[in-house]
Amino acid sequence: MRMSAIPLVLGACILVAACGGGGGREIEIVATDTGCTPTALTARTGEKLTFVVKNQAKGDRELEGEDGTKLEEVLIPSGRTRKINYTTPDEEGTQKLKCYIPGGPETLIELRVTKAS
Repeated sequence: MRMSAIPLVLGACILVAACGGGGGREIEIVATDTGCTPTALTARTGEKLTFVVKNQAKGDRELEGEDGTKLEEVLIPSGRTRKINYTTPDEEGTQKLKCYIPGGPETLIELRVTKAS
């Protein structure tokens, strides 16, 4: 009986390793009824980030890339937190994220990407 548990445990360990991580430095974004903070962020080229979006607004909030920023729209229900993995581009520049209530106020978050040292 003990021997049959070993493959099960090994399989679970492999699954956890395959599904784990992926994110990098965590950046907290707080969404309220009046907007999102912070509105300015900095990162290095090719940096792995995890946006931790806490929705303290009464309604749902959404976060998505703007003006060519490659971040698909993510819905954050009221009272919930979502972690969103994102890797900055390999070129310097400004990435734009839109944090908003559909049909309501929106905040543009500028992510300034500088050359990795």
